[in-house]
Amino acid sequence: MKVSVIIPVYNCEEFLEECIGSLLKQTFSDFEIIVVDNKSTDDTVYMVEDFMKISSKISLIKSDKNLKQGIARNIGVEHAKGEYIMFVDGDDKVSPEFIEKMYNKITKDEADMTICRWAPFDNKTGKINYEHGYANFHRLPEEFWTKSFNWHDIKEEVFSQSNVPWDKIYKKSFLVDKDVKFPGGMFFEDNVFSFDAIMKADKITVLDECLIYYRVNRKQAVTARRDETFFDYLKIFDCIKENLVKQGTWREMKYNFINYKVRSMFWWWKKIEFKYKRQFFEMIKQDYIKMYNTELAKAEDKRGVWTKTFFLVNRVLDNGFWAYMFFLYWDRIFRIEYGVDNHMVMLLSNYEFWYSNYDGKRLHFD
Repeated sequence: MKVSVIIPVYNCEEFLEECIGSLLKQTFSDFEIIVVDNKSTDDTVYMVEDFMKISSKISLIKSDKNLKQGIARNIGVEHAKGEYIMFVDGDDKVSPEFIEKMYNKITKDEADMTICRWAPFDNKTGKINYEHGYANFHRLPEEFWTKSFNWHDIKEEVFSQSNVPWDKIYKKSFLVDKDVKFPGGMFFEDNVFSFDAIMKADKITVLDECLIYYRVNRKQAVTARRDETFFDYLKIFDCIKENLVKQGTWREMKYNFINYKVRSMFWWWKKIEFKYKRQFFEMIKQDYIKMYNTELAKAEDKRGVWTKTFFLVNRVLDNGFWAYMFFLYWDRIFRIEYGVDNHMVMLLSNYEFWYSNYDGKRLHFD
C-alpha cells in the first residue's frame, strides 16, 4: 500500500458524501481511506458503512467516546498500511489529482513531507476561490520553491508556515521514527503537530499547485466558533514550547516563538466574541506574567522583547481599550523592574525605530 488517507469525523453526515466522493474519484489507485469516527450522534457512521459496500478502499474505526480530531488522527496513523500519510477533514474535498501529484512529488524528492496549495470553497455557493489559493510557503525565499529545505534554512519563517496537516503528505516512517503526533484533549491541535513536523523533518519540499479545498462559511466548524474553545490556544503554545525544549532548539527559536505567540494570541483575541474578551485577556495577561518570569528571565530579554512587543500589540488591538489596559500593565512592570518613571516617553521616543522594524508579519530582533 502506497498511501493512507485519514479522515477524522464527528457528525459530518452533511458533508462526508462530498468528501469521500472526491477521494474515490482519484487518478491514483494504490491508496486506502481510514475513517475514524469520534462517537458521532448523527448518521455519519451509517454513511461510511454504505460507502464501504461500494469500495474496498474504505475502512472505519469507531471510538466509544469523542477523542477530538488529534487523537483520532493518531489512531488512523497507527492503523495505516500505507508508506505515506495524508489527512483530510470530513467537510473538505480534494482535486482528482490530489494523491497522485503529492505522492509523485514526495517520492521524486525523497522528502519527509511535501506541502501544496489549498483554496477555500464556499459552503453556501459551492464556489472554489482559486484566486485566493493559500500557500504559506510563499513567504519562503524563492529558491526553496524548487528545492528541498529544513527548519535551519527557514529559521525566521518557521512559524509563518502552514499550521494545518491536510495540505501535506508525510512519509509514515518519518512520523513514527521522529514521534510526530497530535496532542490530545484540546482544539487547534494541528498547530502543534504541524510545527513539530517542520522542526523534525530533514527534507521538506513544496508543490505549487492548488489540490485541496477547505470549506468556509460553515457555522459548525471549530474555526467559525468564537467561544471558549479559543482558550485552548494557550495550551497549544505550551505544547509547542515543550517540543522545542525536547528537541534542544528552544534557545535558538525562542524569540521567533514569542513573536509568533504574541501575534497569534491577539489575533484570536480580536476574533473571540465580546463576552469572552475580558476573560481571554486576563488569561493572556497571566500567561505573560509566567513568560516574563521564565522564558524572559534575563533583564536584557525583558527590556528588548517587551518594548518592541508593545507596538505590535498596540497595532493589533487598534489602539483600543484593551491595548491601553495592556500598556498600563506592562508600564507598571517596567516601573517596578527598571525604575522608569515615564515609560510612555521611553516607548514613544523609540516608536519610529520599532515601527520601521515591523513589516506586518513580525518584529525584527537585532
